[in-house]
Amino acid sequence: ATLASLLLQRALPAEPGLEGYYIVRISANLIYLGTVAALLFRAIAIREKPVFMAAVMAFLLWTLIRYFDLFSNYLITALIFALSAVALVLLNKLWEKKYEN
Repeated sequence: ATLASLLLQRALPAEPGLEGYYIVRISANLIYLGTVAALLFRAIAIREKPVFMAAVMAFLLWTLIRYFDLFSNYLITALIFALSAVALVLLNKLWEKKYEN
């Protein structure tokens, strides 16, 4: 998913002024996040903590990349980090609730 997302962003319009630029960026991010979400749910279904943690790390990697990408816009950057932290805590609680009674 990471490779497909990066290739999509590189192959299509790369400058903010070009038509379709934002569609490509949003699509690539949705593909990446959708793949990570599918991997998370698959890991929960098969009870594989290493796969689950790999998906969580992929999500955190996306968050870090978005941080550097959006560094000039502090409000959006702060919002993404806050939501990522909440998501990480909720994912951990979900795993503990389901499998580590």
